[in-house]
Amino acid sequence: MESTFEEAKNTPHPSLTEPQRNSLEITLCEMERLVFHSRYVREVAQNADENGVMLQRHAALDESQIAQLKTIEDATMEQLTLLRDALHLRPRREDLQHQLLSAFSILWADLEDERPGRMVGYGKIEQAAINVLEPAIGKLVELCRDFVAVLGG
Repeated sequence: MESTFEEAKNTPHPSLTEPQRNSLEITLCEMERLVFHSRYVREVAQNADENGVMLQRHAALDESQIAQLKTIEDATMEQLTLLRDALHLRPRREDLQHQLLSAFSILWADLEDERPGRMVGYGKIEQAAINVLEPAIGKLVELCRDFVAVLGG
């Protein structure tokens, strides 16, 4: 499907209200994030599955799908650029350090909820499980605090 934006891109710059601009910028940023994620998925599909400790990531794309995704990603980035320029949209700056800091701060609280004393809401916990969980969760909480200290310092 051919974009009608191509014909309109040379028209005078239309103005948007601040709420309209914010809404559009947020949506377009999310689209760009998904393009970044698509690139990552292609990379996993082209190389090999990722096998972590608790996560195994897999992407079963054939060569044709990989090529098609690349073409669509490139076209998407081109359209985003044209729209940004036509409407004088502002790129958003993401502070990755503070995003990671925030995520570890929230994870720290989530880990506290996984301590055996809190998990009793899901049912009785065997002592052997308590003996494993308590020190392990405690160590993971310490590691989260370490991340928070380094990222926040």
